[in-house]
Amino acid sequence: MHIKEESFFLCAFLDELIQNVNQLWTINKEYHALEIRLDKQKESLIETAYKCALVRYHVDIPIIFTLRTKEEGGFFEGNYMSQMK
Repeated sequence: MHIKEESFFLCAFLDELIQNVNQLWTINKEYHALEIRLDKQKESLIETAYKCALVRYHVDIPIIFTLRTKEEGGFFEGNYMSQMK
């Protein structure tokens, strides 16, 4: 197994990525993984899933989806039990 000496990831909110959808392909060249923050999403699950699929179409690197609470510096106003539902 070859381990890269340097590894970089991009952390962005989903709507920021969608606003720049025509340039998403550049992420593949500069980063090794993409973290998509979902804690600001106010849209329906269907709309969010559509946007995630659109990003996945343009990005070939691994994607990590996160939902950060206020305690973690995010915007989600709930607890871990409500995140699991």
